[in-house]
Amino acid sequence: MRNLLASFLEQIQSVRRFSDNTVRSYKNDLERFLSFCEENEIKPVNISKRTIMRYLDYLDRNKISKKSVNRHLSSLRAFFSFLVREETLEINPLTGIRNPKTEKRLPEIINTDQYDSILQSIDNLGSTREKVKLQYKVMFELLYGCSLRASEANFVRISDVDWFNSTVRILGKGNKLRIAPIGKKSITIFRQYLAEEPSTELHSGNYLITKSEKRLSPKTFYNIIHKFLSLTTEIKKKSPHILRHSSATHMLDKGADLMAIKEILGHTDLSTTQIYTRVSIERLKTIYKKTHPKS
Repeated sequence: MRNLLASFLEQIQSVRRFSDNTVRSYKNDLERFLSFCEENEIKPVNISKRTIMRYLDYLDRNKISKKSVNRHLSSLRAFFSFLVREETLEINPLTGIRNPKTEKRLPEIINTDQYDSILQSIDNLGSTREKVKLQYKVMFELLYGCSLRASEANFVRISDVDWFNSTVRILGKGNKLRIAPIGKKSITIFRQYLAEEPSTELHSGNYLITKSEKRLSPKTFYNIIHKFLSLTTEIKKKSPHILRHSSATHMLDKGADLMAIKEILGHTDLSTTQIYTRVSIERLKTIYKKTHPKS
C-alpha cells in the first residue's frame, strides 16, 4: 500500500498538477490511514466499508474535528478511486459513506479602515527599506486588491500582469486559469515596487512578490501577513485568507453581482460564493443593533 500511495501522490502532482500544499495534505491523511490499518493488522485486500467506519470512529475518539474528518474522507475517496482505476481494487470501500455535517461558520473579515491601517503601519516601519515596504504592500494588494488565495498570490509572475488592461492571470485550484481585474491603487503599488529596480522588465518571468526566480516560502508569506494583521486588528484568525474573505464581502456590500464575485474568486460552485451574502446580512444585523433606535 505504501508503494501504491507513492504512485498516487506522484500522479496527482505531476499529471493532475495539484499544489504542493494539497499533495502534502493528501499524503498526511493517507499515511495516517495506512498506519491505522497496520496497527490493526488490516490487509489491503480486506479494506472494506466496515474498515472505513472503524477509522472514522478512531478519528472521532481522537477528537478530530468534523471539518478535518471531511478532509480525510476526501483524501480516501481520491486514493481508492485511483486504486479502482488501476484495477488494484474492484470496489471502492468509500461508496455510500457520507461526510458528517459540519457547522457553517461565517468567515472573519476586516473592515476598510483596518485595511488602510495595515498599509499605514507598513509605511511607519522606520528602519525598513522602501523596497521591502513596497513588497509587503504588493502582498496585501494581491490578497485583498485582487482577492487571491495565498498560494495564488505567491505564484503570480510579473508577466502574468496585463499592464494595459489592468488584469492578472491566475493559476488557481485544480490547475484552472482565470483572469482577475486589478484596481488602480494596486497597479500603482505594483509599478512603484518594480520601479525600485529599473532593470526589471514588465514582461519578466520572475515572480512578482520577490522579483526573482525564487518564491517566498509559504511559512514566510504567512508570517508577514500574520504580523501586520496582529498589529491592527482584533480578529482571532490572522491568516492571509482573511483578506480574500474581506475583499469578497466588501465587493458584495458595494453592490457587486454575486456571479461576478464568483468569477473573480475562481469558485467552481456558486454555493461557495453565497457564504458572503450571509456575512453581509450578519454585518447588517450588527449595524442595526448598534445604531437603530428600535433595536
